Amino acid sequence: RQIMIDQRNKTSQPVSGGSSTCHKRESAKKMISSTTSTAESQSSSLTTKEKPHFSQFAGQPLSVRQCFVETVGLENFIRTIIKELHLKMNEHVLFDMNSQGTLTRWDDVFRVEKTYTTCLGISRRTYTCHGYTHEPKKQLAYFILGEHNERSMKILPAFDFHVMIFCYYDSNGIVTKVDVQYDQMGFYMNCFGLAAMHSWCMKCVVTPFAMRWMDAYNKTGMVHPLTFLVQVLVTLTIFSYVVFQVVM
Repeated sequence: RQIMIDQRNKTSQPVSGGSSTCHKRESAKKMISSTTSTAESQSSSLTTKEKPHFSQFAGQPLSVRQCFVETVGLENFIRTIIKELHLKMNEHVLFDMNSQGTLTRWDDVFRVEKTYTTCLGISRRTYTCHGYTHEPKKQLAYFILGEHNERSMKILPAFDFHVMIFCYYDSNGIVTKVDVQYDQMGFYMNCFGLAAMHSWCMKCVVTPFAMRWMDAYNKTGMVHPLTFLVQVLVTLTIFSYVVFQVVM
C-alpha cells in the first residue's frame, strides 16, 4: 500500500506542474495582448498627430511642423500646400504681392503667374517647402517657399529664389488672405542675369584684388581708419579723373 501511495504522489506532481505552466502561459498571453493593444493605441495616436486638423491647435500659441512639398507650377503648389496645412480654398482670396499689387481671385493669381513667367523667360518653375509655422490664435500659417527657375533662353542662367508666404484663414479653415514677401530687386536682377554677372565679378575679380591689397596694407603697419579713408579718397579721385578723360 505504501508503494502504491508513493506512486500516486509521483504521478500527481507533474499534473500540478503542468497546471502552473498553463497559468504562466495564460499570463504571458495576457501580457502580450496588453502590450499589443498599447502599441496599437500609440501608433493610432501617432497617426492622428501626423495628420492634424487646424481646429486641433485652437488655443495653442505656436506649432512648428515639418513637411515636404515639391511641385511644378504655382497652382499645383498652392493646392498641395493648402492640403498640407489642412486648410481649404474657395474662389476668392486677398492675394498681396509684396505690397505692390493685390489680386482678389485665385484664377487671376494663376493666370498672372503664367503670363509674367513667360515674359521673363522662365520656362519651368519648381516650388519646394520643407516646413511651416502655425499660430492658431492668429489664424495664421507661414513658411519659406523655395523656387528653382529654369530659363527658356540659353543666354539667361537658371536661378534659385526664396519667398516668405503668410496664409491667413477664417474659423472654417478657408484661406482668406495670402501675403507674399520677397526681394523684388533681387528677383529681377536674377531674371536678367545681372545677379550672376555680379557674383562672377565679385568672386573672380574683386575678391582676389582685395586680398592682395589687404596683404600689402598690413605690411605697411599703418592700418588705421584715417589711412583707409585717405586711400578711398585717392582711389575715387583717380577713378573720377579717368572717367572724365574718357568722356571728354
